[in-house]
Amino acid sequence: MTQSRLHRAALWYATKLSWYVIPLHAPIFEDGKCVGCSCEDWKKENIDPDYSCHTPGKHPRMNAWEDRATNDLAQIDKWWGAWPDANIGIAAGKSGLVVLDADLYKESAGVVPNNQTITSLTGGGGEHLVYLHPTDTPDLGNSKRGLPHYIDVRGWGGQFVAPPSLHPSGNRYQWEDGYGPHQIAPLPLPDEIKIPLVAAATELAQVDIRLSGAETVSINDLDVPNLVKAILLNDRSRIDESIITSLVKAGLTDNQILYVFVNHAPTDKYNEKNGNGIKYLEKSIGKARSFVANRPRPSITQQERAA
Repeated sequence: MTQSRLHRAALWYATKLSWYVIPLHAPIFEDGKCVGCSCEDWKKENIDPDYSCHTPGKHPRMNAWEDRATNDLAQIDKWWGAWPDANIGIAAGKSGLVVLDADLYKESAGVVPNNQTITSLTGGGGEHLVYLHPTDTPDLGNSKRGLPHYIDVRGWGGQFVAPPSLHPSGNRYQWEDGYGPHQIAPLPLPDEIKIPLVAAATELAQVDIRLSGAETVSINDLDVPNLVKAILLNDRSRIDESIITSLVKAGLTDNQILYVFVNHAPTDKYNEKNGNGIKYLEKSIGKARSFVANRPRPSITQQERAA
């Protein structure tokens, strides 16, 4: 059987780097535009007919994904044999890595430290900087406290999308020339990142002790509006998209929505676009209008229940 490009890459990461991989959902395209995610059909049929994925192609195809992430070649063959177009996720902490997800335009301001490590370009204007997880610290998770808000962290409990996965923009993730894992090794985590992450991990460990025996909470599984989930997860793109979708449903015109964001930006995402903020908003508004126009209309029973 012919292996897909993604299948071959997943095997390479497991074989050559001993990274732990997991299959992710894939963005769905029509006429060259991302219109959804491979997760949506099942969820619309079984959970919520109005469900819309806000992170197409970026989340695992299965629960307990960190436990199931593997470098076992037979399991990888089975996964990508079933889902040849699945994007590739790398379990960061389990693979001995800490990954910074940063916006490219912030790099020029000197905010992102020492970017001479393994680096991938996300396809959406960002980059993933891959560092070694320290061996002399607690397990570092995804807490970004103490770091600039435009830097996200992936450690234990986190995964990052690896090349040549397909981004919702239509571009593929790719390793930066000269900085791919086939060319260089990951550098140690810089102190300016390591110190605040260790402080956050130490405090979280103290909280875990206090909550030992208590039930954990999966934010994405909560029965709350998408906006609430986005706020709890500090997912700024998802926050903006949820608010824009609500404004579209409320009947605002494109210009009215632009006015709201220019004068009352709910996150810093718009202001960070360095002259491209309007284009970012127009793209998000178009996506929201497409979703609202194409989503299934609720049945009479659902309308009555909502009332």
